[in-house]
Amino acid sequence: ATGTIKAIGTLGGIDRTDLINWVRGEDNAEDENLNASLQDIRASVHGDVLHSRPAVVNDNRYGTDNDTYVFYGSNDGIIHAIKGGYATDASNPDGLAPGRETWGFVPKEFFGSFQRMRNNSPLIGSSFKKPYFADGPIGVYSKDTDGNGKLGDSGDIVNLYIAMRRGGRFLYALDVNQPNTPKFKWKIDNTTTGFQELGQTWSEPTPITSINGYSNPALIFEIGRAPSELQSR
Repeated sequence: ATGTIKAIGTLGGIDRTDLINWVRGEDNAEDENLNASLQDIRASVHGDVLHSRPAVVNDNRYGTDNDTYVFYGSNDGIIHAIKGGYATDASNPDGLAPGRETWGFVPKEFFGSFQRMRNNSPLIGSSFKKPYFADGPIGVYSKDTDGNGKLGDSGDIVNLYIAMRRGGRFLYALDVNQPNTPKFKWKIDNTTTGFQELGQTWSEPTPITSINGYSNPALIFEIGRAPSELQSR
């Protein structure tokens, strides 16, 4: 995750390490599995995927359709990267089986909401709304620079542009040209110079490359505001 652990904020007596491990899936709050272990994986490890649609990239580094990766966000605060395909390529050095998660990314803006999730308090109701996290669509820009039919070579480009929908007024861009070692590229939010009017992003950030006189791709997307935001304007 970007940012520092201090961004989690006041923990109200919860051990910071316990909270981090809970976000990673450890059953250290309520023993959800009822097996007297607080170190195994909890039953509710994965949040709901409400509006985020999986973005699929086929790197084709080994000449088969098994070298695919699936990226999506969920309302547990995590942007997930999953190995796709139907089999593990023998020549694939990562050795990941299909369906296995290779990494998860937590934007720092979500840190302050994990305590409520772990405590399951306050409960969702008219006064305390359902928390949303990485609930928006994901745009993909890929470029096979050397034209060899594969992605992942030096100079190739595979970028994710992650919208949050009701999760917040910001977007993240990640470099996943090496799908198991993602890199942070940039973030914009409503405090970024020139983006003060940035609202919630419900549409897919779509890269285009056909702007005359401009060589880099540009993102096209719509922004919206929640009803509460409209009432406050």
